[in-house]
Amino acid sequence: RVDEFDFLMIASGLHESPCLPKVEGQEQFEGVIAHSSSFRLNDDRFKNKRVITVGNSLSGADISSNLVGHAASVLNIFTRPYLIVPRLRKDEVKKENRKPNEKCFNILPFELYALTRKELREIGQDFVKLKEFKIKIGKAMNAEQCDREKSVPELFYDLDNDEPELRQSISDNYYPFVKQNKIQVKKTSIRKFEKNGVQLDNDEFVKCDAVLFCTGYNAAFPTYFKQEILDKLKFNKNYNKFPYLLYKSTFHPDLENLAMIIQHEGLFLAGG
Repeated sequence: RVDEFDFLMIASGLHESPCLPKVEGQEQFEGVIAHSSSFRLNDDRFKNKRVITVGNSLSGADISSNLVGHAASVLNIFTRPYLIVPRLRKDEVKKENRKPNEKCFNILPFELYALTRKELREIGQDFVKLKEFKIKIGKAMNAEQCDREKSVPELFYDLDNDEPELRQSISDNYYPFVKQNKIQVKKTSIRKFEKNGVQLDNDEFVKCDAVLFCTGYNAAFPTYFKQEILDKLKFNKNYNKFPYLLYKSTFHPDLENLAMIIQHEGLFLAGG
C-alpha cells in the first residue's frame, strides 16, 4: 500500500540502537549482562540479586533508584558524575495566618529553574554568561552536590569547570538513596569480567549477579530514510546527541515538507 501526504513529522527518536560496550571476559560471567533499554520495573532478572549499574546519566540514576528494595544490593559505577536533579523542587514559603509549627511549601517542576530557549538565544556563545548561568542553575538544582565539603565525595559536581553546559540527570530518589547507603557509588569502570563478578579499574574485585549497562544509544535514524535524505541532514552516526542541522531543531531548508521532532538532548528546557 502506498499513500501520499503533504507533510511528514518524524517523532521516532534516536533510541533504537543500544550502545553495549564489549568488555574483556564477559563470556565467562555466569550472571546477567543487559542494557538499560531492556529494563522493566520489578524486573525478575534482578530480584534479590547483587546488581551493578554502569553510568550516571538519566537511565543510570533512575534505574539504580528503581532497583532499591528489589535487588539485594545496588552499586552504581561511573567515570564522571552527573548533577542529580529532582523532578520536583520543594521550597518553603511564608504564609499568613498559618497554625503554629505549620510549614507551607511550593512544589514546582525543575524546568522552572532551568534556562528557557529565549534566554539561551540571548546568551548565545558568550562563555562567561554561560558559566554564570550554569553555576546559578547548578546551585538551584542541587546545592549540596555542588559543595565539595557537603557532597557525597564520589558525586561532587564541580561547577567551576570548562564545560559550557551542565551534565544533568533527573531522579527524585537517587541522591537521597546514596546518602542512606541504599545505593553504593564508585567513580571507576569495569576492567574485565570474572566468573562471579567484575574487576574494576581501581583494582577492586566486586562480586555480583548482574551488570546493567546504562550507557546510552548509538545515533540511528529510522531505516526508511534514503541516503540522499541523510546526506542533506548531515547525519553523523558518531555524534549521538544532535547529528543533524535543523532550523529551530525541527525544520530543514531543503526539506520543506518534513519536520523532525527528535530528541536533541537528554533534558528538555522550558519554553519561552
